[in-house]
Amino acid sequence: MNGKRNFELGIWGLTALSQIIFLATFLVKTRGSVGYADWKKVDGVLYYSTESYQATKWMTIAVLVVILFELSVTLWGIYSKTYLATFASCTGMLLYFGMFIQVFYNNGANLQKHVIFTLAGMVFMWGYYFLVRVKLSDQHGKLVMFALSALIVISLAAWFIGIITKSAKYGSYAWISIGGFSIQPGEFLKVLIILLSAWIYKYRNNKMMTRLYLLFCAAAVFVLVLAKDLGNAVVLLAICLVSSWFIFDKWYYTALAMSGGVGALLLAGKFVPYVRARFEACFHALESGSGQQYQSLMAILKNGLGGCGPAGEVVSATYITSSATDLTFNSFVAIYGIILAMILVLFVIVLFVQILITPVVSPFHYMLGILGVTTLFAQYIIHIGGNLNVIPLTGICMNFISTGGSNMLASFMILGGILSCLSPGFEPVKIKVFNGGKKHDYKYSREKMHRHWLNDRLHVLHGLCGLHFNWKRGRYRYRKSEL
Repeated sequence: MNGKRNFELGIWGLTALSQIIFLATFLVKTRGSVGYADWKKVDGVLYYSTESYQATKWMTIAVLVVILFELSVTLWGIYSKTYLATFASCTGMLLYFGMFIQVFYNNGANLQKHVIFTLAGMVFMWGYYFLVRVKLSDQHGKLVMFALSALIVISLAAWFIGIITKSAKYGSYAWISIGGFSIQPGEFLKVLIILLSAWIYKYRNNKMMTRLYLLFCAAAVFVLVLAKDLGNAVVLLAICLVSSWFIFDKWYYTALAMSGGVGALLLAGKFVPYVRARFEACFHALESGSGQQYQSLMAILKNGLGGCGPAGEVVSATYITSSATDLTFNSFVAIYGIILAMILVLFVIVLFVQILITPVVSPFHYMLGILGVTTLFAQYIIHIGGNLNVIPLTGICMNFISTGGSNMLASFMILGGILSCLSPGFEPVKIKVFNGGKKHDYKYSREKMHRHWLNDRLHVLHGLCGLHFNWKRGRYRYRKSEL
């Protein structure tokens, strides 16, 4: 046991050490002075000038915040005997890379916001984790449906107000401004749809409940399309497709839903002007000769595989106005190079693989985990593919890396759901198999463990009789459970 604990602390220590070394290298190369583009509007035309500021203080704080996040998750994994150092390192490195790209914007204001929202996100993550680490009751499930309904109504209200006042933000009506703060409801719709999918699983044989679930999914996707929040709409559709594979008995329900989504996308590309424009621009960004995507791709071609470096011609990448959000990946490649960008993507893949090989302790928590990584994976694919002009570009954040408070808080809540899959808060479930002519007839019973009352609530054992999830058999094995 001590060996495993030391191994986990070793992973955290190596990750923290590499991050400190990278920070030191960054500060030595730049001498703490970071260049950025200062934008000003003259006679209605935007111009920029190259400016610089001293970033040493906030970069040091940013790295310490990331190390704190990794340490808190690692220590919880050691305490709960679920061992989460790899998970902590992967997500921590994504946050880390986010700090090192946002440092190049708005005189350090983006970096400061990134640090603040990371701290707030950690609070959201742990709060959400302790809410869902024990499966939701029926009463809680009804509250989720109520919250989802309210958020759909709020999204509709945001669209309606935007249409009336003609105040579209970033070309969409997906934002609500309150007291100087902007909130994007679509980011939190993803969190609630994931939570609803996990809770509704136990009602998969109830036609009324499954139809109600489909209605919620359709309404959420529809309102995002209406608000021109196409990136989140596609991600939400991916969540619904993956969840339908688990919730419905027949594969053709998933195929039908996928066909409907693809058909709707093709129809939108043909008949909706702003969607058609994005389809037509696909593969032709370099031919346009202008625009933010063209400039970001040219910055990559100019700086080569190694990038221009943090002390190089950073303005060539950072003067693109949306590079802190929609074109983050291109800016990252232009500054740090393609090799570091590939390592970044590798961390996302490792997160996905971790869930696939995680023992299924309960379908509820596995749904939270698999749909959580589906969301992150889909957003990265859409963001990176759109940036590189191999799929139509749409406005969507790169989780933990792009700027944006709503996205950061929602991403941390999704991370809390993934964490609950890796370390759920109840005793292990034992399986008793009955072979009375029914191949997939499984009965589940929970073993009561007598411990001190505090350990009964906090001690987490990871595993389901050593059985790992199997895409083909596991779907049937857990379909008949009442967990």
